[in-house]
Amino acid sequence: MKSETKEKLQKMGLAAMKGASKGGMAGVVVAIGAGIAVVATAPAWVPFVGGMAVISTATVATCAAVGAGAGAVVGGTREHFKNKKIEETFDKEFKK
Repeated sequence: MKSETKEKLQKMGLAAMKGASKGGMAGVVVAIGAGIAVVATAPAWVPFVGGMAVISTATVATCAAVGAGAGAVVGGTREHFKNKKIEETFDKEFKK
């Protein structure tokens, strides 16, 4: 495999990992912020009076996994198109 190809694959892998970490964090924030992972306590008014809210860890984990997967795909795809645009610009400028 050419060193250029290896470098491109490494960049895409790194971008996918960055996207996965950001997507995972976004999934957790959305799960808690939107109330998807908040379990209703009895009596229902307890969290509003200074009681505690129960968070479903399974739901948080699921949302984090979905977000990480989506983030990895988006990160890798962005890096691919970024490389493609750089190559097209190079070809346009220097291979006339």
